[in-house]
Amino acid sequence: MSTSFEYLDQLFPGQLLLPVLDAGHVIGMAKQTVRNKVSDGVFPIPVHHMTGRVYVKKFDLADFIDGLGKSRPRRGRPPKVAPAAEVAA
Repeated sequence: MSTSFEYLDQLFPGQLLLPVLDAGHVIGMAKQTVRNKVSDGVFPIPVHHMTGRVYVKKFDLADFIDGLGKSRPRRGRPPKVAPAAEVAA
């Protein structure tokens, strides 16, 4: 298993769309948290509403999992850096 998509394909063989509660379970969210985030529109993975149910594409879930280890820009004011002219003097 080299990618998370292969792992998800073993967990959910033959499915391209996963129920949002199953996707939330895979990323470690409680059922009610998943419901709340979908309702508020802040679930981290794009959701699709079909036939009265909410689904997530398996490819989108795999991309989200693969991107978890990447660093994010730091929040807040950047640290002060001395101008290059003062450092050289």
